[in-house]
Amino acid sequence: MNIKAIILLFWVISLSYVSPIFSQINRDLSPSIDSLLAWANDAYLPLPQQFHYAQKAYNIAVENRDTAFIFKALMHMYRKKKKLREYGESFTYLQNAYEYAQKVKRVQFEMLALNQLGQFYADIGEPIKVIEKNEELSILAEKNADFYYVYSSKLNLSDFYCNQKNGQKTIEYAESARDNAYKARRYAKGIVLSYVNLASGHFLEKRYQKAHYFMDSAKMILDTMKQLDKYTMAEVFCLNGRLTLAEGKAQEAISWFQKCVDLKQDCERKARAYLTECYEKNGDFTKSAACYREIVRLDSTKLATFESETIKNNASAYELSEEKRRNETLKNEQIRLYLCIPIGFLIVLIFYQRYKNAKTRKALLEYKLEISEKNGKLQALEQAKLKQTIATQQEDLRNRSIDIVQKNEFLADLEREIQSLNAAADKDNIQELEIIIRRNALNNEQNIVEFKGQVEALNSIFYDRLRKRAADLSPTELEICGLIRLNLSSKEIAAIRNIEPKSVDMSRYRLRQKLNLKQGEDLTTALKSI
Repeated sequence: MNIKAIILLFWVISLSYVSPIFSQINRDLSPSIDSLLAWANDAYLPLPQQFHYAQKAYNIAVENRDTAFIFKALMHMYRKKKKLREYGESFTYLQNAYEYAQKVKRVQFEMLALNQLGQFYADIGEPIKVIEKNEELSILAEKNADFYYVYSSKLNLSDFYCNQKNGQKTIEYAESARDNAYKARRYAKGIVLSYVNLASGHFLEKRYQKAHYFMDSAKMILDTMKQLDKYTMAEVFCLNGRLTLAEGKAQEAISWFQKCVDLKQDCERKARAYLTECYEKNGDFTKSAACYREIVRLDSTKLATFESETIKNNASAYELSEEKRRNETLKNEQIRLYLCIPIGFLIVLIFYQRYKNAKTRKALLEYKLEISEKNGKLQALEQAKLKQTIATQQEDLRNRSIDIVQKNEFLADLEREIQSLNAAADKDNIQELEIIIRRNALNNEQNIVEFKGQVEALNSIFYDRLRKRAADLSPTELEICGLIRLNLSSKEIAAIRNIEPKSVDMSRYRLRQKLNLKQGEDLTTALKSI
C-alpha cells in the first residue's frame, strides 16, 4: 500500500476517535449565540457579566460570519457600556454597528443604528449631530417606505426642539411624527407621545387651550390601551400638571404631579420640583421643604446606587476575567490536543512529498540535460554537413563558371580565326570551323542554362532575403547578385550573361545604390552577409 494512503488512513481513524470527545467539550464551552444574547439581557446579572456574554456572542458570530448576530451583539455591547456610563466605548460600539450595517447593506440595521446615534448625541448634548443623524434617518426611511423610522426620527427631533424651548419646531416635527405613526400603525404609544409633544409645543407657545386638547386626546388613547405604558403616562401627568400650574390652578396641578411621582419613572424628580413650586405658591412651606428633602434623597440614593453598582461591577469584572482566563487555558489545551496527531501525520506527509518531488525533479533535470546534449551534437553535425555541402556546391559552380568563360573565349578566338580565313578565301576550312563553333556554342548554351538553374537553387533563400531588403530589384539584378556572391569577377559575369563588362559594372553601381551601401563598403561582402 502507498505510504500516502497509510498516513491518510491513520489520520481519519484518529479523527473519528478524538472528534466526538472534543465536540462535546466544544458544546460545553461554546453555548449558542441566542443563549448568550439572552444572558446578556438578564437583568439579574451584573452589567459587566452581561457585557461579557454579549462580547462572547459577538466573537462567535464573527467566526460564523452571521451578519444578523454580529449587528445584534454590537448593539448589546453598546447598551451595556452606556449603562455603565462608559460613553466613549459605548459610542465606539454603536459607530461600529452603524458602519457594519452600511458595509453589509442591511437597511433595517442601518436605520436602527442611526436612531440610536441620534438618541446618543441627544444624551451627551450635541445638537448639530442630533439634527444631522435624525435627518439622515428620515431620508433613508422615506426612501425605503419605512414609516416607523420616519416617525421615530421626527419624534426625536420634536423632543430635541422641546428641550431647546422651540415651540414652533416642536409642533412641526410632532405633527409629522403623528402622521407617520398612523401610517406605521403605531396607534398606541407612538401617537400618544406625538400628542404629548404637540401639547408641549403649544404650551411653549402659550396656547394652553390647544395644549389641553392634545393632552385630552393622549389620555383618551391611554384609556383604551390594554397595557398602560407607565413612562408615557408619567409624561402625560407631568405635562398636565405644568398646564394647570401655568393657568394658576396650583391645587389641581399638585394632584397631577403626585400621580406622576407615584409612577416612579424618570420624570419623578422633575415632578417633585414642580410640587415644591406648587406648595410654595399655596404657602405650604412644610410640604415644600419635604419635597425638597425628597429630591435631595433621590439624588443621593442615585449616587449611592451608582457607587454600589460600581463596586459590584468591579468584583464581577474580576470574577469574569478569572473565568475567561480559565476557559481560554482549557480551550488552548483542547486545541493543542486536537491538532497534535493530525499535525504529526501532516508533517510526515509533507516531508515524504518533498522527497518524492526532489527525486522526480532530479531525474527530470538529468533527462533534459542528456536530451539537450544530444540535440546540440546533432545540430552541430547538421550545420557542419550543410556548410560543407554549400561550400562544395559553390566550388562546383565556380569551376563551371570558369569553364564557361574559357569556352566563350575559345569560341571568340575561333570566330576571329574564321574572319581571317574568310579574308584568305579558304571556304572548305571555314565551313568546318563554323560547324565546330555551332556545336560548341550549343553545348555552351546548355551549360549556361544548367549553371543558372544551379545558381537559382543554391540562392533561393538568399533571393527571398534580398527582396525583403530591396523590393525594387529586377530579376536580372537578382541573378547578378547571385553571381557576385559566388566571387565571380565582372568579366566572368559578362561572359556568362553574354554582355559587356561595362554593363556589369553599371549593374554593380545600381545595386550599391539600391542596397544603400556606404562608400568604401564592399558589395560582395555585403551580399554574403545577407
